[in-house]
Amino acid sequence: MPHSSQPWGQTCFVLTESIALRPVEPADQTFLEQLYASTRVDLQQFPGDPGFVAQLIAMQQRLQTAGLQQNFPRAQHWVILQHDQAIGRLVVDIGHADVRLVDIVILPQAQGYGVGSSLLLALQQLAQHKRLALSLAVSKTNAVARRMYAKLGFCTVSSDELFDQMRWPCRAPHNALENEHAFH
Repeated sequence: MPHSSQPWGQTCFVLTESIALRPVEPADQTFLEQLYASTRVDLQQFPGDPGFVAQLIAMQQRLQTAGLQQNFPRAQHWVILQHDQAIGRLVVDIGHADVRLVDIVILPQAQGYGVGSSLLLALQQLAQHKRLALSLAVSKTNAVARRMYAKLGFCTVSSDELFDQMRWPCRAPHNALENEHAFH
């Protein structure tokens, strides 16, 4: 759980000595564009005009943003900070049935230093505090993330050709009505 007494969504949170979260602001747009582009190595390798590739990546980002707004209209969008420098984005939707990790992206040069694990542990504590499951979808091609989720106790609950739907804890709540009453 963040070291703040405020609920998620109302302030900046310090998760560790070096990692914090703050809400996304309009001034973050350039960073978010660069962050998204860093995830699209597949498109960056596309042969052709670099200007066309940049437009294609920008279009894909706009489509992703629209999809997130449509599918998770109440989601909270955070900038991940390390030593007060923006290094990623976290999107979380806290619902009545679960805490949904909608998206987590960390700049390639900031990966491998425990930032993702720290964020997931904080989300697990939040979900446990709210007596909800923590769920997410992970690409079948993202072996590093899949190993991290498994190491943190997530299990696959369903799959399709592209994604595994994962959940923590692996077991269902003992009593579905118990979770229902927790919100009244």
